[in-house]
Amino acid sequence: MADKAYISLRHGILCGLAMLGLVLAGCDDAAVTSAEYLDRARAYLADGDAPAAAIEARNAVQADPESAEARRFLGELLLAGGLAAEAESQLRRARALGLDDPALLAQIGEALLQQGDFAAVLAEIAEPVAGESEIDARLWMIRGDAQFGTGDLAAARAAFQRSLDVVPLADAYAGLARLALAEDDLTRAEDYVERGRDLSPDSPVFTIVEAEVALRRGDTDLAVRRFDRALQDRPRDVAAALGRARAQIAAEDFDAAAATLDATLENVPDSVLGNYLRGAVAYQLQDFDEGLQRAERVLQATPQNVPTLTLAAASAFALERIETAHRYAARAAALAPEIPEVRRLLATIQVRFGRFDDALQTLGPDLGERADDFDALALAGDAALQAGDAVQSARLLEQALAVNPEDAVVRSRLGMARLASGAAEEAIEELRQAVAAEPNSLQAHTLLALALIAAERIDEAIDQTQEIQAGFPDAVTGPLLEGVARLTN
Repeated sequence: MADKAYISLRHGILCGLAMLGLVLAGCDDAAVTSAEYLDRARAYLADGDAPAAAIEARNAVQADPESAEARRFLGELLLAGGLAAEAESQLRRARALGLDDPALLAQIGEALLQQGDFAAVLAEIAEPVAGESEIDARLWMIRGDAQFGTGDLAAARAAFQRSLDVVPLADAYAGLARLALAEDDLTRAEDYVERGRDLSPDSPVFTIVEAEVALRRGDTDLAVRRFDRALQDRPRDVAAALGRARAQIAAEDFDAAAATLDATLENVPDSVLGNYLRGAVAYQLQDFDEGLQRAERVLQATPQNVPTLTLAAASAFALERIETAHRYAARAAALAPEIPEVRRLLATIQVRFGRFDDALQTLGPDLGERADDFDALALAGDAALQAGDAVQSARLLEQALAVNPEDAVVRSRLGMARLASGAAEEAIEELRQAVAAEPNSLQAHTLLALALIAAERIDEAIDQTQEIQAGFPDAVTGPLLEGVARLTN
């Protein structure tokens, strides 16, 4: 619309005037009524031009701010475009202006769902009366979606079923399919998708569920294609965009996932899942600053979120911010002591801190209850070795090698433990195996030379140091150890 300063200008100057990015459609728009703008908006929408329809709907509201019909229509367009917060505002204003329509309540509920405000949905939409209309069925379905969002799966299932008992709606079957996915029942999820598609063959909701099933089955290519198809139908669908990003992450296509998430977060910058996934992708791309910043942003909204605390700890650890890493890892382990990966991360940080006894205590449940946990045993063996308990270290590392005999690094550490405990001959045997398994490991070669010197097998030690010099000509270790060996002789 034209600014008031221009209203007195001649009619011809008004023609073609552009203000705030909106081009006036004709030379006599100053006289266009709200109803006429609405007619234009509906015509644009019928032609598939939703952006133009939204412009005309805004014009209708500006022409008559008290028009409940105009605000309702604008709210519907905004809701379809994924602008949920603004849609909610327009729909509530329409209701305040006297529009009394049960369908309006359903639209407000859907706007709240898009914003993830499940408690507000349940407060706004009390259990519908025992009506038999499609709107009654939709209200039950919206309650089911909100209950699913709060984690009350039993209540969600009852609400979806109640919706279907009133009037079978495709979206209610989609809700039941999501429930089946939450319970990892992929076959039942596919059955609900089939029933829903009988009612609405082209619904993008089912395309998203099919994509989720493909992702759970490990078919990441199909999952990406399905999510792409859903986004073609609903380009601003956050669930589909985040699903595509998860599929790209599962396929280890981290650059593509980063691009998907960056585009999505432009529209929903405060998305908890979006920021977490972006941080996880940044970590995989070794952009640890970005990973930590994203994790800390999520933690502002959900400070008890264990996966995000773990991401923050790992990112900080990679940045050598050891105290920050320890703080986050300790919080994660306190909240979820039953998760071995969280305990191992904390123990790794404790070892770096030089808190070896604390690390062994942190790993205690894994060592006692999961005697086949290779990573925990190897880490505990390293902690015990650095704490000066070579006997305990050797015992733990032996257990680790029983799980994975081919690991040359752990075998080298076992050789170090043997050497530290004075068992030079046993150390030599372990280290020969480590060198054979990993001939490019300078550490393994070096430790073998040290063990041979300690056992006073000087000729073999000299041969080993010369082998180091041949294989690692730029390392000072070989000449240095050869000198030590010759002096020992």
